[in-house]
Amino acid sequence: MRAMSTKAERKKATEREIRKQKQREKRDVRAALGLMGYQVTMIRGREKPDTIVYVLKDGTRRKIGIEHTGYLVDAMHGESSMGMAYYNAWQQIAPSIKRRLSHIPQVESIDGWVRFLDCMVPPDECCRALAGELIALARETPMVLDGERVFGQPDECEPRAEERSELPEHYPLLRRYLEEVTLRNTGCHIRSWTCRNTSASHVGLSRRLIAEIVQAYNDKAAKYVWGNIDERWLLIAASGSPIFATAGPDPQGFEWDCPEIKAACQSPAFDRIYFWGGRFGWCKEIHPGAPIVKKEWRT
Repeated sequence: MRAMSTKAERKKATEREIRKQKQREKRDVRAALGLMGYQVTMIRGREKPDTIVYVLKDGTRRKIGIEHTGYLVDAMHGESSMGMAYYNAWQQIAPSIKRRLSHIPQVESIDGWVRFLDCMVPPDECCRALAGELIALARETPMVLDGERVFGQPDECEPRAEERSELPEHYPLLRRYLEEVTLRNTGCHIRSWTCRNTSASHVGLSRRLIAEIVQAYNDKAAKYVWGNIDERWLLIAASGSPIFATAGPDPQGFEWDCPEIKAACQSPAFDRIYFWGGRFGWCKEIHPGAPIVKKEWRT
């Protein structure tokens, strides 16, 4: 009976994730089209392509099929992103920490910074228990106002080794998955902790990655069922959330006509290929090619 229940729960979780993904795709498509001056009159989510969009611009109505794909700076196309794996795990851990902080007055002023071990990501079924161990560690650690304690794996080569206490043995999940935990008594009401693996990353544009994405979707699009539409688009979306999906603030100096990208666009399966830098409000038509469009920020 429990096995059937677990199977049903996994199915529901998968369905929720698919719905969230389609919502993200629609949100990105709307934002990118709005930046380019299109009015979206209707948008329908589907598969291959991801969306069918009815738009209006300069008095002309068009029906566009748009394939959406995310841009992640820490993995080449088709490879797993460790950043996203850490992010997805932390998205489950952080709310559990927040709930516990609101119910345990003695730790509500403790701020925490967490760093995962390299390539060690807790599975979904361990995330809430790991959050519980973090709060338990905070509860048992004496902290004066503005005091700080650092716990981590034993490593004599680590520059701060003499400042760190070893993670206690009675916290097996912390010892298995975390490299370091920093606790600080702020004296303020804290409602969330920070994961260092998901709060900072190298960001920017990669010629090789963009070329690989374009080529991969040129190959895939030949099998799509486009139907009766006016144009076929590929939208490469760097939404900026999480940090690994950030392309940087200045696309002007990037070599959009470099040999790698030009070669990938030689026989395109799409009428237009766009790159959208959502966090910094810009969009570039890679194929056939047009000037960069930038959002006008109010000062």
